[in-house]
Amino acid sequence: MDEVLALTAAREPTLSEVWQAIWSGTDFSPPTYHFFLHGLINTVGAADSRLLWRLPSILAIYGAAICTYLFLVRSHLSRLSAVLGFGIVLAFKLFDHAIEVREYAMLVFGLAAAFLLWSEIEEDGPRYAKAFGLWLVLSACLCIHFYGIIEVAAIGTAEFVYAIWQKRIRTVVWVALLLTVPVQAALLPLAHHLATFNNGDNLAPAYYAKPSVHAFFTATNEVVGGAAFLLAALVVICAALLAKNRGLHPTKLQPVRIELKIVLIALCVLPFTTFAFSALVTKSFSARYMAAAALIPAIGFPWLLDWLPWRRTVASALMPLIAIVLVLRAQEPDPIARALAVAQKAAPLAPVVVGEAGLYIELMEAADPGTRADLVYLARPSGAFSPDPTNENELVRIARLNPEYRVRSQAAFLGTHKRFYVLTRLDKSIDTTTPSLLANGLLKKPVDAGHGILLYPSVASAEGPRGGGKR
Repeated sequence: MDEVLALTAAREPTLSEVWQAIWSGTDFSPPTYHFFLHGLINTVGAADSRLLWRLPSILAIYGAAICTYLFLVRSHLSRLSAVLGFGIVLAFKLFDHAIEVREYAMLVFGLAAAFLLWSEIEEDGPRYAKAFGLWLVLSACLCIHFYGIIEVAAIGTAEFVYAIWQKRIRTVVWVALLLTVPVQAALLPLAHHLATFNNGDNLAPAYYAKPSVHAFFTATNEVVGGAAFLLAALVVICAALLAKNRGLHPTKLQPVRIELKIVLIALCVLPFTTFAFSALVTKSFSARYMAAAALIPAIGFPWLLDWLPWRRTVASALMPLIAIVLVLRAQEPDPIARALAVAQKAAPLAPVVVGEAGLYIELMEAADPGTRADLVYLARPSGAFSPDPTNENELVRIARLNPEYRVRSQAAFLGTHKRFYVLTRLDKSIDTTTPSLLANGLLKKPVDAGHGILLYPSVASAEGPRGGGKR
């Protein structure tokens, strides 16, 4: 659903209307990314291309992979280990962000580039130019998303650890960090204004993004790679134990630069920083806000690999694993495709009421014009309770910009439509419409379309469609 928010704003005819869409609460981030998409699509002229909308994210993840490779090589790791890091960036959690029309891939690219610049401050070349480049990258992160402050905090953590480790203060880096404060200050009025739209949502008892300890550990596991991370760790641990059992010792390599160890420390702190910012400031927490923590396995595994005497053998074992993970991720089904297929079959027979606001938004983006015309969302009656009204409130805001969105009151719709279907999914998101219609005895036994998708005919649909009409 989040992709639709970005698309809705970026598709507006002019930049001023893009800004107005953001200001009206369509999306909760600065307009920089939406301006960029708007300019890209209008320049190329391929608004219907799914690839073009996602191209910035795809290139950003490749950019993050290249920066990770260069950082590992310049940290004195072997090129083989650096290639492994490159592959992990592409195949683990960041793959998901590479195919999204969202800002998170760019934030990861920004942090990877920032770490590369930060690690080179002491190397040959103009220090002030590198510090300016660092400030520019961090400022871009702030302008892309409000959670870009996490990238600034990560560099601040790294520099703080460096100052303790080396017992010296690098003024040029701290000045670059301090100069991001005016950028943050310039964005505060927009942040405060947008916060007014969801201040009530994040207080709801079932708010989807409520910060909690369980959410933190679940998100951390998801971001670092989940099962793929555990499998890769198992390969490395088994190889290390086998080498130790046989009395093998690693080949002496050039000492790893301390910057690599410091970056790993900063990345390990990043999830805690994100959670603290979410719990204390925004009151909203999600794994995507700390997407850059996915760089932990991309840097950590290559570093561990260089300690092993069988590094070539272990790398050769991990490469196919990464390739398999990448292929499997590419084959994952479209999560909305099954629900869309059910809606397309039902729409020619009668209007399809979509129970979930989030599902309605996704279907309106994925469906053809004919199907969209028969999709309806019924707003909650005044005073009715919803454990999490976030998606419905967002839907109402989008409907003000898109006349194709049909948001109707339950009373008005039921007064003019006796025959209809209700589409819902089990345990996906909040649906107050379906329970309300069931309680009023307006729906028959559902048709189970599989994968948790249910299609309820209305009681008046018992005789089936007559004469091919929809109403």
